[in-house]
Amino acid sequence: MEQEKTKGRKWIRVLINKYTVLIFIYLVYVTFFDDHNLIKRFKNASEIEKLNTELDIYQKKIKESRDEIYKLQHDTAYLEKYAREKYYMRRPNEDVFIFRDSTKTEEEEE
Repeated sequence: MEQEKTKGRKWIRVLINKYTVLIFIYLVYVTFFDDHNLIKRFKNASEIEKLNTELDIYQKKIKESRDEIYKLQHDTAYLEKYAREKYYMRRPNEDVFIFRDSTKTEEEEE
């Protein structure tokens, strides 16, 4: 019985130990009150990850646009195809029929 009481007292002493209290106060300060606290770090890390994925998407779009510009400048067949599809251009004495998919929205067509 006395051993159980002394074990309990040892735990209380350890918890009240000045170093334990100091470490606890430091952890609370670093987690919530510091300018570079852990909560802000996690938010910033997720924001950085989101921005990196957006960067990858935009870099792919830039590459596709550059490829398309190159094709438009150097390939006359592609230029003609692009003009016909995008701007509905036609040759003289030619009829053009436009079929639209009713399931697509206008945003998907562009």
